[in-house]
This record gives sequence, C-alpha cells and structure tokens, in this order.
Amino acid sequence: MKTLFIAALAVCLACPAALAAEKKEKTAPAPQAGTAAAAKAGVKKSTAAASYTDQVMAKLIEWDSALTSLKAGFTQTVLFAEAGLEQKVKGTLSYLKPDKLRIEHSSPTRQVIVTDKKDIWIYKPDDNQAVRTKWEDWKNLQNSGFSGIMDFGNYSELAERNKVTAIPPAAPGEMIRLILTPVDRSGLYTLTLMLSATDYFPARADLVVESAKISTALDETERNAGLDEKIFDFTPPKGAEIINFKK
Repeated sequence: MKTLFIAALAVCLACPAALAAEKKEKTAPAPQAGTAAAAKAGVKKSTAAASYTDQVMAKLIEWDSALTSLKAGFTQTVLFAEAGLEQKVKGTLSYLKPDKLRIEHSSPTRQVIVTDKKDIWIYKPDDNQAVRTKWEDWKNLQNSGFSGIMDFGNYSELAERNKVTAIPPAAPGEMIRLILTPVDRSGLYTLTLMLSATDYFPARADLVVESAKISTALDETERNAGLDEKIFDFTPPKGAEIINFKK
C-alpha cells in the first residue's frame, strides 16, 4: 500500500531530478554569457534577444514581488511518450505568501497536499492515508511538476539556476514564451512558461524531461484577494493511517 501510494504521488508530482536521474551526469556544465544588467539581476540567458529577456524577467519579478495570495484551478497533463501513457489531473491550488501552499486533486483521485515549506502533508481521502515529511526532503526527492507555475515568490532564484530566453508573442493576443534550461546540467530539462503579454502572469508551464512532458495550466485565478490561513492547517482525520518520514 505504501509503495503504491508513493509511486502515485511521483506520477502527479514528477520532477526533473526524478525523471532524468540516469541522464544527470552525461552533460558537463557550460558557462553562460550575459549582459551587465542580467548579471546584476542574477539572470543567466542566451545572448539572443538579451534586452527583451531582461525586460520580461524584470516584469515577472516585479509582478511576483507584488503577489500576496493566489487561488486558482488547474489542469495538469503528464505524458510519457515512449510508454504511450498519459494522465490528466484536475484540482485547485491556494498560495499565501511567503510559504503556505495547498493543492487539492479532484480527479482522477482525490488528494490533498498542504505545506508551509517546512513540513508537508500528503493525504489521500479514499485510502484515509496521510504521509508527513520535511519539505526539503520531499522537494529534493520529488520536487514538483508544478515547477515554474508554483515558484511564486521565488522567480529570482529560478532565474539564477537557469539560462533564460524570452520569445515575444507571434501575433496579437498570444503569449510570451519564457524558456528555461539549467545552467549546471545543460539538457537535463526544458521549462517553458507561457506569460500574459499584458501583466506577465504565468498561466501555463510545460516541463519536458527526455520523453516525459508535464503541462500545467491555471484558470479562474484570483490574485491578492485574501485567503483564510486556516485552510493551510492540516490534521489527519481520526482513524487515518499516518506514514511519518519526518526525522
């Protein structure tokens, strides 16, 4: 039961490190070029369209700094091309700055994830089973298919860890593409954020790791509307099986 539960979580919360473990040592790091302005901002990027990339990152970080809370619905599609497998997950997420996060899956199975970036609870109501561990331990082992979408409050650090290239909208009404690849392990993954061309909100993220692709899209977003802090408290229901990995 426990093994199956953790495996299910890994599918829904897949990560570059977990999906590309066999590839991580194949490519040596390469130094990246950048303008003085980019260096000051901590942004590693290609020299192509450098000034536009700087502008987009500055706007994204400015928007991120002004964010205090977010509530949204999401649809996440996980595709393993080589195996011909696809899974779609739907649910809601709530974020309260700086470190409170709640993610609820409504389909295909119910699941609740609550964290304060110190501890994390993962609860499956259908099994009445709850897993508790340290956030950093979970992040290092699993990380998240929500990478990019759920880096709220942390876009400066995300930029520091990646080479960044911004591509302007191809036509009116389309979105900005912000492409990120790791500076220390080139080719390990590609993360593409789709940003609004008007307010730079990251409405979609596509994470590609070898033959796996995780696409997450947000809808019905409510920003800075205020959230009740009580929704970020979690106590396992009476009778729940508790698996405690916290040391």
